[in-house]
Amino acid sequence: MSKTNAEPSRFPAGPGYFCMKCLALAREAKRFYKFSKRIDEPKIECPVCTLMYVYTEDFSPEMFGEYLSSVGCSFEIRDPAKQAADLTQGAGSEHGPDGPVPAATGEAISRAIGRARAFVHFSLPLIPAALAGAMKVASSQVPVRGITGEEITPPPGEHPRNAMMGEIRRARKDTGIWAPTTRSILVIDGLVAFTGGKDLIPGVQDGEDSGKEAIETVTDPDRIFSLHNKILSPLWAATSDLGEKIFMDPA
Repeated sequence: MSKTNAEPSRFPAGPGYFCMKCLALAREAKRFYKFSKRIDEPKIECPVCTLMYVYTEDFSPEMFGEYLSSVGCSFEIRDPAKQAADLTQGAGSEHGPDGPVPAATGEAISRAIGRARAFVHFSLPLIPAALAGAMKVASSQVPVRGITGEEITPPPGEHPRNAMMGEIRRARKDTGIWAPTTRSILVIDGLVAFTGGKDLIPGVQDGEDSGKEAIETVTDPDRIFSLHNKILSPLWAATSDLGEKIFMDPA
């Protein structure tokens, strides 16, 4: 029997932020980003993708959080401990009674996607049909953003172009962006991450878990942010149209 470790003290209240170019997650913008007050070009730099946010008369360094919120790069969960418990119901957790509990079923992950309140981010070489269906439903309520290495697998009976909604980018292997050994990850609301190797949900396409690969359910907020920013963010930045800098002008 597994148990979650979503104690209230582990989930601080208040907004979270993500980078415009790489989606890097940050709980406190002023601690995560690098602030420079050089007279020639005062700026704020993302430590993951190095995007430079250049101050303007409209947004000073002290207003960086407000700027990110103004361009849709913030999120906030009411009662994050309760939401974390809802997301991990039946999915196991990092700490069971006998140590790590890595197993998570496709059904539990699909259910968690459907309960998202802020966002769903993922990096998956393949998107199984069951997850594609869950993401499509979730995308009517929250932003769904992700990187995949192959064509999207649609739910049964549905055309591929109608299979997904949200912002899904394809990173082809022949571009040098996609690394075949990249670890798969799916993050929901910054409160839970499901991660494994190349195939996040083994056997889910034919309705059962094959057991070929254990899927870890991560519930520690710091580790979730770290995994997200290490695995997904570099791929998202590599497929971004944004350049090296952006001026903090009103949206």
